Amino acid sequence: MRANRASIDIMASFLEAASHGFSPTQILKTANLSWLLFKKYRKYALRANFLSLSYSNYEVKKKGQLFLQKYKETSQYYNETAKIIDQLTNERNRLAMTFLKKNKNRLKNYKLQNQNKNQNLNFKLKT
Repeated sequence: MRANRASIDIMASFLEAASHGFSPTQILKTANLSWLLFKKYRKYALRANFLSLSYSNYEVKKKGQLFLQKYKETSQYYNETAKIIDQLTNERNRLAMTFLKKNKNRLKNYKLQNQNKNQNLNFKLKT
């Protein structure tokens, strides 16, 4: 499990828990939120018209359900794409090693360049 989740992931966890008709305490536990994060994302969800309050439970509105559906579709596509990128990167590195292994300086430079490219690509994919 990641140490820090993106805001979109937290909102999705919040709405997913709320969609089961859970109480605030159950949403806290299910979505793995602190009380401060719960209040923050409840406010966001209410402002975005994703959520309505009925008595002590929350109800996910149609707009929130659409958000969750799109989130799940996008997350699945993102994860599949990330796997393909990892496979292509590994294949590219394997191919590079076949002709660089005789020249240690070139190999070292290639590894450094490739590491920087991967860091940039990971940053672009996460944002």
